[in-house]
Amino acid sequence: MNGVIQVDPFMLSLWDVCCKVRESGIKQPLHLGLFRNDFMMNCLDDSVCPGQIVSADRLELKQIEFNTVSASCGGIAGQMADLHRAVIIFVVSTSERNVIDQRWVEFKVYDRNPNIRILRKTFLDIYNHGHLDDHSRLIIVIQVDPFMLSLWEVYCKVRESGIKQPLHLGLFRNDFMMNCLDDSVCPGQIVSADRLELKQIEFNTVSASCGGIAGQMADLHRLSLGMAGKDLKPEQLPDNKPAVGLADGLVKAWELYGNPRYRVTHLMPTSLELVESSDILDGDEVALIYLRDGYTAENYTSQKEWDARLKCELSRAIKCPSVQLQLTGAKKIQQELTRPGALERFVSDPQVVNTLRDTFADQYSLDLNQEGDAAVKLALQSPEKFVLKPQREGGGNNLYNDDITHFFKEHNGSKERSAYILMQRIYPWQQKNYLVKPGVPFVLSDVVSELGVFGAYIGSADSEVVNFECGYLMRTKIQGIDEGGIFAGFAVWDNPLVI
Repeated sequence: MNGVIQVDPFMLSLWDVCCKVRESGIKQPLHLGLFRNDFMMNCLDDSVCPGQIVSADRLELKQIEFNTVSASCGGIAGQMADLHRAVIIFVVSTSERNVIDQRWVEFKVYDRNPNIRILRKTFLDIYNHGHLDDHSRLIIVIQVDPFMLSLWEVYCKVRESGIKQPLHLGLFRNDFMMNCLDDSVCPGQIVSADRLELKQIEFNTVSASCGGIAGQMADLHRLSLGMAGKDLKPEQLPDNKPAVGLADGLVKAWELYGNPRYRVTHLMPTSLELVESSDILDGDEVALIYLRDGYTAENYTSQKEWDARLKCELSRAIKCPSVQLQLTGAKKIQQELTRPGALERFVSDPQVVNTLRDTFADQYSLDLNQEGDAAVKLALQSPEKFVLKPQREGGGNNLYNDDITHFFKEHNGSKERSAYILMQRIYPWQQKNYLVKPGVPFVLSDVVSELGVFGAYIGSADSEVVNFECGYLMRTKIQGIDEGGIFAGFAVWDNPLVI
């Protein structure tokens, strides 16, 4: 190591620690290693074509590296065998070879709240059929939002050329928080049901990830509670397998395409430019296109990505989601659904309408008119009571508190404000809990949670084929933090405990 530590400060620091331990005497002779040894199968024959069978004497196992600390993903890796086994048993029902791109597999919810079940199904109905109705409310938005304009242009070209595939697949996540009506409640204090109300935060059509790892949290919490000596009934921490339900939705859509020989393709925006024609990818006809990304402008770095997205939308493949469904996920559509009479266009049962409407937070248009001016006035009077939201899925886009004030002082009379909606800020029921996060002190904290309900929907303009719940994702964060992203470090995966 002498040569290395002379030029690598990090390795030198590790070496210094090691030397000091040796000098002071090793107090614990035992070591625990959780290692991962990485290998690749090297092919000695460079004439072999991809997918071609190679004899064992032309292959050699080569070690890539030995990891002593960077040995993650053991949990989610353990799910892949079960997931692929289920998919293969379900899909490979003939003697013919079925071409399945395994990259699309990323992702049933048992929920004790009947309102959640009503909401899940009805929300999916509304968002699926709403996209086939009228997007005139987006016209103002696309005048000031280039990303939404590009999506709109793709949608218009699809309509002009004729829709070749009437079916749409949506793998959605509908996010809720429990708003507390009593601001005198202390964190962790039990609150009566009449002081709590379920409020929708947003409806995600593309940004609906974490179904795989969310399914592991119930097992993890059962283990940790058992180790702590806590008695737990099975129904208190129900099974949660979003990955299985979401995969079922993909498989069902693939089946509905009508030919088991055609493939499923998972696309990221970085791979969109690889699409060479509207129905063919790498020589295979595509039955289902699963778009895992593409909900922000940053995902489309050039016109190539937009051209490829248009080719996908013009194809006969079932899209997940179609551009119509993605447009329906815009915050402007969410805001318009809160208007009197809007829900009645899609739902005939008054009781269901009232149940849905009760979940809506107050939302306000910011168009350049008298209604928009009144909303701006409300926001400037009490910015702490509102959230300013652009037409984006995913976290990190919203404005709060002083940022709202600064935004309206700059854009009050500008049409740029029409790219946003103003939404009532939710003050969730606070709990006491410990958040386990790397590099963060393990302390009892005041926390709030958000529940996302996964759902799968397949339908057309005049029919519903599939509509079922797929599980849930609960995220918990420190009270007072505006953002709630897990990968950004703000929140952690969690589970509801039924008491």
